[in-house]
This record gives sequence, C-alpha cells and structure tokens, in this order.
Amino acid sequence: MRLVVAGEEGPRRRALLERARHAGLQEAVLAPGLLEDRTLLGAYRDAAVFLFPSRYEGFGLPPLEAMAAGCPVVASGGGALSENLDGAALLRGPDDLPGWVAAVLELWRDAAGREQRIVTGRRRAAALTWDATARATLDLYRAAQGERPA
Repeated sequence: MRLVVAGEEGPRRRALLERARHAGLQEAVLAPGLLEDRTLLGAYRDAAVFLFPSRYEGFGLPPLEAMAAGCPVVASGGGALSENLDGAALLRGPDDLPGWVAAVLELWRDAAGREQRIVTGRRRAAALTWDATARATLDLYRAAQGERPA
C-alpha cells in the first residue's frame, strides 16, 4: 500500500518527503503535487481509499469528487463534512490516528463493505449536484419572499 499526498507543494511537501525518507518509507510515500483534473480523476479511481483529515471544511468537494469517481472515503466530520457526506464515508476525528488506520484496513480487507461504501458514495455524490444546489437556493429565496417553492 502506498500513501499518495496530492495537492501539497512547497515546504510542507518537502518536509513530508523528508520525514518519509528518515522513516525508510520513501518508496511508500508519494507527493506528486498538484494534479490536473484528468490525472486527479484517475488517481481517485485507482485509489483504494481517499483520506480527508480536515480540521474544518466549509463544504468538502474533494471527498465528494472521490466518491463520484468510485473511491471509498474516510474523512473527519468537521464543518459541513458530516452533513454533506451523510453516512457515505467513514468518519474519524482528525487526530484519531488509530481510528484512521482501522478505517483504512477495514476498507482494504472487507471487499463487500468497500463495495457498499462505493455504491453509497456514488449515490450521495450524485445527490449533491450544482443543479440541485441551484434549485434549493432558488427555493430558499422564493420561500424568503413568501412564495411557494417550484
């Protein structure tokens, strides 16, 4: 199993790679930096699991993108994540390292459970489209003006 940390660039990326080297894990930790959309989609599809240990998230597009691509997700529940992921992802506290390890191993070892998370994740991601968001926003504005939603 390899850990791929995408998106991180600069000093934090260099520090991560240096820590991996010191731990003898340089072959197991990859940090390719920012990925173009097509490459990112392929990375989601090829990943065994997508980890999103955010301390606070306003919405959480990356885990939804991963779920839409068929990748099971383990995320923290900060901000809007627990509501937006709505049971489709395994949630762990951002500092619960044993919990994250257990979640990854659960998805790695339990093929049926992994498949169920993929199906549930795709369903959840499909429910949170830009069109649905626009309709819900319009309905909210109409309700605020005393109109009935369409």
